[in-house]
Amino acid sequence: MRILSILILLISGTAAVSQESGNEFVYPFTLTEGSIEGAGKDWLLNRGLDARFVMIGEVHGVADVAKFSQALYDLTERTALAIETDPWTAIQIEALAAEGIGAFESHYDRRSNQYRIPFYAWREEAELATHVVRKAAGIKPSLWGLDQAFVLSGKTLVDRLRPRVRRKATIAALDAFENKLAVRPALVGYADFSELEALYDELLKEKDVEAQDIAEAIKISNRIYAPFTRGEGSILLGNRERENYMKKLLFTYFSASRKAVGLQRPMLKFGTNHVYRGITPTGVEGLGGFASALATARGEDALAISVFCGPGSKRREFDGRELDCSAEEFEEFFPVISELSAGVDGNILIDTLALRVSNSQVLAKASDAEKAQFASFDAIVVIKNSAPATRFEASVEDFDLAAFIKAETELQKQRILEQ
Repeated sequence: MRILSILILLISGTAAVSQESGNEFVYPFTLTEGSIEGAGKDWLLNRGLDARFVMIGEVHGVADVAKFSQALYDLTERTALAIETDPWTAIQIEALAAEGIGAFESHYDRRSNQYRIPFYAWREEAELATHVVRKAAGIKPSLWGLDQAFVLSGKTLVDRLRPRVRRKATIAALDAFENKLAVRPALVGYADFSELEALYDELLKEKDVEAQDIAEAIKISNRIYAPFTRGEGSILLGNRERENYMKKLLFTYFSASRKAVGLQRPMLKFGTNHVYRGITPTGVEGLGGFASALATARGEDALAISVFCGPGSKRREFDGRELDCSAEEFEEFFPVISELSAGVDGNILIDTLALRVSNSQVLAKASDAEKAQFASFDAIVVIKNSAPATRFEASVEDFDLAAFIKAETELQKQRILEQ
């Protein structure tokens, strides 16, 4: 298949493709029935087919971003998908995906389940995961969870631990933790670690390696969340620890898969900040730079793409709201990308290296945010006129996000007063 794709490239003369946009660095494309069509397709095939890693830095909650990612996954012949969840949530998503989209619909019929797994309670993301798992044809894992344990993922971790723990003391600690979750479902991120320490200590005494790994993940995740949820410690250091944890997990998956089934060609799909090469907008060295360096050390390439929610598009928020992707903010903070996008009907891809090499006049207008993007990403993709991600329907409304946030806020105020 890859040989055929390369032959198509040679025949079509991709490197010299003519542009409808009038700019040699702007490539229009459409999303049509699960595939990318137009000049952008040829560019992506040329740059992505032999890349060890293809990386998507996205705005979350845009339906066509998931569809673009799925089409790109196929076009560049990826073999695994690295996602913004912890490893055990990824296992759960993979199990649901193996059963098909109906399993997601059933699972997410409870609202509480939707909040335990960010992003994959949206239909388009679930369809992407299902597509990846089916293409893997039984090779596991095909979904690589590279993130910390999500703040509301406590019940997911409990369910994973239940069949693995044997000691009575560990079972008692797990029971106590689950009972606390019924009152405070976000213990992983909001609780002081002293409230989690008993479970942590008992899990480390188990002979099961995965139980020990979950214990360490709980501790690390609690520490990462501390500046954001409890006002403890440095936000910069929290962001750095999270990014470094992602790098460690990527290398672990990559190395393990090589031993098990041979070298994989994964796609990484994360929020844009994580995919920066070099220093991210959060002031730390990003996952994208690590993946690129890993590919370079192997004498290979990595392809990094920043995907924007463009004019006419909407995005879905974690709490279910639909928001317009503001044209005014787009023009203010990304004037060059906005201008290039306005010159083309439909979606566009901007070749950032070609832009930087060939057009200093355009670059002179770039904002600092754009300059950082042009330096970090191989391509900028602007998705126009997309619907927001589709939230699964829930008939069981067993979790009130607003009430949860209010309760945790009050607890934190009380805690501060008591200090």
